[in-house]
Amino acid sequence: MIKKKLTHFHFCCGLGGGAKGFNRAKPIVGSMQAHWECLGGIDVDAAGLRDFQQLAGVPGTLMDLFTRDQYIRFHGKEPPSGWQEATPEDVRKTAQGKRPDAVFISSPCKGASGLLSEQLAQTPKYQALNELTLRCIWLMGEAWADDPVSLIVFENVPRLATRGRHLLDQINSLLGHYGYAVAETTHDCGELGGLAQSRKRFLLVARHVEKVPPFLYEPEKKTLRAVGDILGRMPLPGDIETGGPMHRIPSLQWKTWVRLALVRAGSDWRSLNELAIEDGYLRDLVIVPEYHHGYLGVHGWGDTSGTIAGASGPTNGAFSVADPRIPAAGDRLTCIIRSLDGTWHRPFTTLEKAALQSLVEPEEQLILDGLSDKDWSERIGNAVPPAAAEAIAHVMGTTLLLAAQGETFMLSMLPIWVRQVGVGLSVSQVSNS
Repeated sequence: MIKKKLTHFHFCCGLGGGAKGFNRAKPIVGSMQAHWECLGGIDVDAAGLRDFQQLAGVPGTLMDLFTRDQYIRFHGKEPPSGWQEATPEDVRKTAQGKRPDAVFISSPCKGASGLLSEQLAQTPKYQALNELTLRCIWLMGEAWADDPVSLIVFENVPRLATRGRHLLDQINSLLGHYGYAVAETTHDCGELGGLAQSRKRFLLVARHVEKVPPFLYEPEKKTLRAVGDILGRMPLPGDIETGGPMHRIPSLQWKTWVRLALVRAGSDWRSLNELAIEDGYLRDLVIVPEYHHGYLGVHGWGDTSGTIAGASGPTNGAFSVADPRIPAAGDRLTCIIRSLDGTWHRPFTTLEKAALQSLVEPEEQLILDGLSDKDWSERIGNAVPPAAAEAIAHVMGTTLLLAAQGETFMLSMLPIWVRQVGVGLSVSQVSNS
């Protein structure tokens, strides 16, 4: 088997989910097998870059990709002393001075997200953020203008196709200027990676026509999995000895725990409307404790405790206390309430979110940079699922192997991503012969 190395680089790389996925792909065409190697990535989040090094296996580069004007509109102030706009030469240096075979761009999507109101999306702050999409394409094109990147994948939220239409039109025009054939598609990353989540994303893929004559096929779609397929392989939530600190049970307000318990499994908050309420109380339900064997004792706050032994616990003696400090209504705490269907309705732990994103195998631990579940969850939620990126890297690697072997076509049952220019290229080759 002939081995061939392919390289990839990432703009707005985040914690490195896309890079991890590319690293895992090992496509084979005939007697040639490729493996992907990461050249690095760029991001403005230092904590995310420390995660990137852990997941991608190479260091990323801390770099602000805004123009000065974009920086001012986004932050509402001038950049600090010494700040400079990133240049194409800066980008080349972050890729170890090499030209990658593929570039993955996952620019911030808040400005085009459906979670942001239309009014806020139109503000200078979020318009500047959206413009990073075009800025990344320009920096990439200029960085390797004399030796273009063979394949590009650009992912974002689906609403970018409408809220950012003017930017996508400019991106398409710019890529055409650099010699690329382009396709805009919307895919479910859950189907690409066989995940236990549905994750619809906008994907723009581009192929440099002169360097890559074969068609670029879409990845094969897989069946979405059940949440329990992933979570059932993990330790119980709260078991941080086995699962690590990211497997803590989230603290919620008491009323949130109760509401979760009352939501019908498979439904959402609207199922609470089915409950019968009289004078502000549930008419048909009452919260009762489970029956416990053993001795349950609770000391008053002013009592003296009994002997504390190694096996002291709440179910084998008076080893509990009536704490007058009982949380306020808005305080956050951890509760286990058995719902009507006999299950525990609870939020995902941070580790479970990472596993559902395919950032970690269910049996593994993962400890990201920092100590905040909020920060961890944000970086995990913004990540490209490695399993989906691996599927994309597999078809891209296959295309590059075909090009290396001089092939211009491969029979496949899969749809073609970048078709139009490929057809034109095939016709021109025939006519020239």
